[in-house]
Amino acid sequence: MDKTEHFEVHISVDAQCFHCCPVGSRKLVRVEDILQKKHVNVAKIVVLSKPHVPRGVYMIDEQKNMLKRLLSRSNGLTCVEIENCTPLMGEILEAIPRVKDLILQNAAECNPVVLALVEKHVQSLVLLGLGTAVVPRSFFPVIRKFLVECEFDVFEAGFAREDEDFAREIMKPIAASLKKRVEGLNPCVLVKGSQLLVEYLEKTLRVEDERCWFVQNHTIAWEYYNCPAELPFLEALRVEDERCWLVENHTIVTEYYNCPAELPFLVSLFINR
Repeated sequence: MDKTEHFEVHISVDAQCFHCCPVGSRKLVRVEDILQKKHVNVAKIVVLSKPHVPRGVYMIDEQKNMLKRLLSRSNGLTCVEIENCTPLMGEILEAIPRVKDLILQNAAECNPVVLALVEKHVQSLVLLGLGTAVVPRSFFPVIRKFLVECEFDVFEAGFAREDEDFAREIMKPIAASLKKRVEGLNPCVLVKGSQLLVEYLEKTLRVEDERCWFVQNHTIAWEYYNCPAELPFLEALRVEDERCWLVENHTIVTEYYNCPAELPFLVSLFINR
């Protein structure tokens, strides 16, 4: 029986303050106490751009070393969200054995420390999800490797207008991965993207499978499947706007995507895990 206990760690970007809490709880737990447990998983790490974490523990070298010990002992997969990063923070994050999802905010995107972290976990083929608002050119090789070699199920990214050639290049590995997933056993695929991407995928894949949807920007999609009796309101929906339609799947979703003019190529891809 799995007795692993799961925790979240929130760290200020200056590495001066952090706190730990069980997943789903706001109760703070000392890192010393977590280290006494036999099986632990750091399920989520958030690096905050704010200088301090409320009610956190101010770190001295001993605390930083204990935090790195905790991260290195994590026995599962970790989701990492980075608002900003520093070399010291990169040293701490380096201790994480396996990163499943990596979400980068604007301030973190051009950081070489973050690039090294992405490269490490793409190389290990453990990374399944990658999100970044605008992809810097220094990330192009690792993005290409991620899309070609990793069995990814989430990819969210935008590309500047001057980088349209690279954006067009990576449409091919995206299409190849989607084709493999749709032909396999994955239950559904949802792609939200700019018109350039959506039209390419529709033309390349010629997908008619009800498990796969392509949604252009400026579009609303309502999706549901086997509507349960307690949700009769769905039957009352009468949408006549040409941008709205009903699609059958296992969840109720409302999607709206608005592609900024300065980002002619934008992709948001989700494959059920």
